[in-house]
Amino acid sequence: MCELNCFDLDSTLKSLARILSTEPEELGARLLGGQHVLPGHDPPPRLESVVWFHATRIPRNTRFDSGLLPTPLMRKRLLETLHNLARELDLCSEAEWERMVSTMSSQQLRWKHSLPAADDGPHGFLTREVILDPGELPIFDYTYAPEYLQNLCSAFPQDVGTTLLAAYRDRTSRAIVKFRSSEHLAGVIPCAVTYARVRLSGQPLREGCSHGFSGSGTPIPSEDVIGIEWLQESTA
Repeated sequence: MCELNCFDLDSTLKSLARILSTEPEELGARLLGGQHVLPGHDPPPRLESVVWFHATRIPRNTRFDSGLLPTPLMRKRLLETLHNLARELDLCSEAEWERMVSTMSSQQLRWKHSLPAADDGPHGFLTREVILDPGELPIFDYTYAPEYLQNLCSAFPQDVGTTLLAAYRDRTSRAIVKFRSSEHLAGVIPCAVTYARVRLSGQPLREGCSHGFSGSGTPIPSEDVIGIEWLQESTA
């Protein structure tokens, strides 16, 4: 199976070389020399799947028995997570909780409901490095907390939302969930080539080094979830 894996520069060169029927050293030399290496077809026939990197922040006991879920299927779970934290911290009474949730608009609870299905995820980055060191790319830090959970917290009164977000972060860890997909293959090879060329020349990541995946509301099956990489806490 020819699978593109942009975990780092080395894995990118190795997987690209297999897809392009060459050797990693030769490919690297051609990239440094500014030579054209892109195949005539996009995606190339030999490319069968891609490894994607989903940035998040989750509890250490997280399992993906139901797969990697899109935002619409996570909304209720994340609201329940915050509710449980509010109970644990004795932050408010049940009546106060119900009142706060009832005052949220449907847009705040549904979040991005008017945008295309592609925005529902689940999402992934082609190049893992953009999560850790985005360089010049305007990448949102999804490892700080899930974006929807942050939006939920901002919909509560400020003191409640700030406390809930801090409590969630205290009980969770930064992570990258790796998964594979045989869909959305167009455009990944040019992106991987740009990433490899930029990194070989020692430049910071820039436009063209990042490519995104969205399941458009369809879960990633559990058998396609490769594993979880736990990250150190950021000191920034």
